Amino acid sequence: MRTLLLIWLLATGCAGHRGGFHQRKFLRDVNGQEIRMRVPAGYLRELLYQESSGGFTQFYTYRNGSVFYVSWKVPMPDFNAANIRRAYPDSAAAAKLDILQGIDASSLYWKQSHADDLKVGYLNVPKVYRNDFGAALQSVRVRKRPFVQFLPAN
Repeated sequence: MRTLLLIWLLATGCAGHRGGFHQRKFLRDVNGQEIRMRVPAGYLRELLYQESSGGFTQFYTYRNGSVFYVSWKVPMPDFNAANIRRAYPDSAAAAKLDILQGIDASSLYWKQSHADDLKVGYLNVPKVYRNDFGAALQSVRVRKRPFVQFLPAN
């Protein structure tokens, strides 16, 4: 019985990512718009970083070193900069692509997609979790917040 409990604890506690997703929202107002996403479950931390330029990056870190991020008005997230330079030596050509992806020097997957000022991506993802992180990347939605006007009480 003790052996089964130990195996169960090791299997559930040491995994870098547990299956499933969590519905999340971007933590900052983005010009009256709301960014919603489904991030892979099992993240250790949800962090928000503000750039000196005024842009924001919200990222999720996992026990196995994987990172999922959403950036708004950030020229180039530092997370995938080295991967992009290595996979796309012609930076001018890479800037024209909507989706950049590849495998890093450690045989881990990375991907970045962008539309206007929004960049979404992941890095350091083992092959076994690539589909989950890809689905999370595809789940990101930007929509206008409903405008609510409160009338003064008479």
